[in-house]
Amino acid sequence: MKGEYPEELQESLTNIPLLHYLWSHDLRNDVIRYWNLVGKEEGAVDIAATYRPALNELEKEPGRSAEEVLACYTTVIMLGFAFNQHAGMEEIIRSGIAWGEREAGTSPLLQQLRRFLGVGLREQGMWEESDQVLHDALRQARASDGERSREVGEIYASLALTQARRENHEEAIDLYCRSHEILRRTLGEDHPDTIHVLIDLLAGYQHLGVEEEEEKIYHDLLERARLRLGEESRMVARLLHNRGVSLQSRGDLPEARRLIAEALAITRKVFGQQHPNALYHLLGLTTIERTLGNVEASEKGLQEAFDLVRLSYPDDHPDVLRVMNHLEHLRTKQGDHEDAEELYREVLDTVSTIFGEEDPTTTIVALNLATILTHRGQQEAARPYFERYMPLAEKIPDLRKEEGGGSYEF
Repeated sequence: MKGEYPEELQESLTNIPLLHYLWSHDLRNDVIRYWNLVGKEEGAVDIAATYRPALNELEKEPGRSAEEVLACYTTVIMLGFAFNQHAGMEEIIRSGIAWGEREAGTSPLLQQLRRFLGVGLREQGMWEESDQVLHDALRQARASDGERSREVGEIYASLALTQARRENHEEAIDLYCRSHEILRRTLGEDHPDTIHVLIDLLAGYQHLGVEEEEEKIYHDLLERARLRLGEESRMVARLLHNRGVSLQSRGDLPEARRLIAEALAITRKVFGQQHPNALYHLLGLTTIERTLGNVEASEKGLQEAFDLVRLSYPDDHPDVLRVMNHLEHLRTKQGDHEDAEELYREVLDTVSTIFGEEDPTTTIVALNLATILTHRGQQEAARPYFERYMPLAEKIPDLRKEEGGGSYEF
């Protein structure tokens, strides 16, 4: 491994201030690639376990300002987030907040740690806890820094993403617009954070099918993202993926497949073959392949997605449930209704407990169960599900149902 990367990157394994320097000077993709190389050679690296002792020492180091210590906390957390280790980062974040409240008072970096806590909870599927933490962080940031501060803009973006994940795209767009306006004024149009929020705003328009707004933003944004973030950045991959999904909804399947495949290649080059970020690209490609009639390619991609998601998340994580819905969809298409019914009932019990009866995920799984029951000649058993959930389904903008009585997808 020696010689593959500069010596400075090798030292970053134990030197947190150097890690922060590299991360804050647009070398984060190099850091991520290096960690991915270590992971390939040594197995999965536990970011929290690796850096926790060093952070403890940094807190005690003479001459370190509170701002320096908190900056190092935020860098370690962002690295952990990059490798989807949100549960492991929770203890690090809470420790940083506790230390910051003692030593740093109203530091903007302390506000950032509070936001990270909300983000980490959201990524673990803990919607209500995340929402409460983020609103508390918003209130504190407003009181400390004012309504137009950068941190307020960042928190609006985090709240918007939570709404988007729950399919509340109109509310998400409103929050993204607030965030973009603040970040554009405080950071500038070409700052990476401003670009990220604009990409998320574009995704909201794409989900709602607002083609005029999408065309107005997409091409200029892609050029700016490539220039500012690099050809192989995570956000460029996301931009290409979302464009592919939009074109898929318009019927341009070959171009949609090309863009999503390009996004998958970028993600795997940056993060590695088994990183969870590849999941959404794989699911997008399997849906396109199935629509094109390539059943074997669709089934192969879906099994790959399922293996990946089970490696990355606990069984009750939203993304595991999402992939299970796709798998059951495929089994339904292949006529395996009995097995599909059993698993849909299992998934429905889980999602209704985690998300609630009126959540879009619960709605979709319930309707798919009702569809299976109908295929099996159990119309009376299916009727309560259709009556309960069809009105809720009308509120889900990008809900799809295959022709001929197929399953619902999300």
